[in-house]
Amino acid sequence: MKQTMLLTKNLTEFLSQNTGPVIPTMLLLSPAGKLLASSSPLPASRLRTQATLAYSLWTIYLPSISSISAAFPPTTAEVNSFEIDSSSHHTAAQHQLSTITIQLTNGLMMIRALDCDLLYVALNISDTNPSPPISLSAVQTPPTSSRGDGSGCDSVNDIEGLANSDEQISDIVEFKKLSDDVGRWLDQQLAGFALYKGDGRL
Repeated sequence: MKQTMLLTKNLTEFLSQNTGPVIPTMLLLSPAGKLLASSSPLPASRLRTQATLAYSLWTIYLPSISSISAAFPPTTAEVNSFEIDSSSHHTAAQHQLSTITIQLTNGLMMIRALDCDLLYVALNISDTNPSPPISLSAVQTPPTSSRGDGSGCDSVNDIEGLANSDEQISDIVEFKKLSDDVGRWLDQQLAGFALYKGDGRL
């Protein structure tokens, strides 16, 4: 029998047990963008803002799922689809692209569509007040006229830049892995959960 009630207290407790330095903020949203559960050091007003942002980004991304899926070559499962039940194959294809990861000016955001239609959002925001977008000119290499002065500063800057880039990539990979782990757990725990869509606003 499908569940008809979402125990947000239990979900909030689980989210709080899995937040940390890598993912300090986790949100669970309804299909309409309503904040259902959260764990974060951020104030409630900021969480509502982040929930609205995540929902807006997801609605922008959602219409492109079919076109993105069609752009990929067929998988082994699709080639041998005659060996797979048609309904399960449809479900797998429907959730093939269920996650987007976005790099913001002050951190990372991952949005995952759970099988029960809820949205799980993971955030790694470096500060309370978001910084303005960084222009490309701010991260370009120094003018060529400063090179060749024998100081070796350019080489040091290049090495530091590469080290910082590697560190950022490592942080993104760790963030993505932990976010995926929590998302899979939520899918398992909420398996069979059905949303009540009587007024269509949940």
